[in-house]
Amino acid sequence: MKTVTDILAILMKVELNFATLYHNMAIVHGSIDIKLKTACLVLERQEREHAKFYERLILEYQQQEPIYVNDALFEVIQHLVTQFKNDLSMVQKNAVQDLLEF
Repeated sequence: MKTVTDILAILMKVELNFATLYHNMAIVHGSIDIKLKTACLVLERQEREHAKFYERLILEYQQQEPIYVNDALFEVIQHLVTQFKNDLSMVQKNAVQDLLEF
């Protein structure tokens, strides 16, 4: 049976995926638009901080009695995250404002 820490681990991976996305955007667009590169690097740093937050939560919850999550609920969460990641792979941002709206 899955626990709250399993859900937190999924969320942490999403944050790290966003950090990678922003990092890659900074590299690709770095020579084209310095504003976009700067925005991407700031957002990457923020996503890494979010991931650290989830990591601390996971460590905290691992020290306690496990909180179990219904398998059906976990599958729904996993499906939604997978769908979100698939949608994310189609994103291509070319301007700072588009990036911030995303």
